Amino acid sequence: MSSNAPYESMEEETTCQKGCRKLKKCLCCSCCFLVVAACLVQALLYYWATMKCNARHLEGYEYPGGGKFDLVPDNSLLVEQEPRWFGSSFINIPADKAGLSTGASTGVYFKTGGPIFNTYTYQDVLSQETYVIRDRPIALGGSHKIMRCDGTGPVYVVSEGGHWLMNNIRELFGMYATRSYNIWQDNTVVAVSEKVGGRGSHKQIIFRAPDSEMPFASCFLKSRNYHGQFEEWFVQEEKNMTDLPAFVPHGACVIMAFVTAKEKPAPAPEGLLAEPRGPAEAAAAPPAPRAGSLEAFEAEAA
Repeated sequence: MSSNAPYESMEEETTCQKGCRKLKKCLCCSCCFLVVAACLVQALLYYWATMKCNARHLEGYEYPGGGKFDLVPDNSLLVEQEPRWFGSSFINIPADKAGLSTGASTGVYFKTGGPIFNTYTYQDVLSQETYVIRDRPIALGGSHKIMRCDGTGPVYVVSEGGHWLMNNIRELFGMYATRSYNIWQDNTVVAVSEKVGGRGSHKQIIFRAPDSEMPFASCFLKSRNYHGQFEEWFVQEEKNMTDLPAFVPHGACVIMAFVTAKEKPAPAPEGLLAEPRGPAEAAAAPPAPRAGSLEAFEAEAA
């Protein structure tokens, strides 16, 4: 009898406590379900975006537009396209060193969003995916992996890493060089990319070797009014200054192009673009025809 005394003195669980316990279980199960669902959706979107990105599709391929090593031209214009419901895109147009187009498009970059990370793929003029870029969501700061679709060559990673703290400080104070990223070739840092121009200024990126101050490639936002509403970037690379394939700096610039296009302010409504007339212009303008008059009838007929 004495051994049961402590249990008899315990209070029974109230209705509120039972409800809280059930609510915790429901929340835990819901969170687990959402995490699993997000992972499944992300896996399906990544598979859909990279269906053609494999060595089997590229066996014996000649890689038109950039060659087997570079995949893309050294100098290119990236031109924004009309967004679609399934994603956004930039076409790649070959250019000379002055930023003038030298031919038709060599391919297109597609962005496929996802609940966890974004995927960027490059398709050439024959709709063959030649390389892919994807976010690395669990890395410190911004980080992206760049991979060839044929499975050859090293894997490149553009990573903020240890620059994260100083990058945020420089951006906070609006410095000219705001963010730096290391470019890794497998386990070796082979280049550094730097976003310059200050916050809210002209968007541009330069690329240089880790032990050099001279840039070997660059890109900048050339226009925000291509065909009236689209963005245009110019990517330039000096081939005699680096052994890095052209698709690596192009890939880094493409990521910046998509981010900048998303942040672009919406265009003003067409009716707001017309300049208001001053008093003198309003007085000189002919009066509107009176309703029901012959002039009004002729104006409606016209």
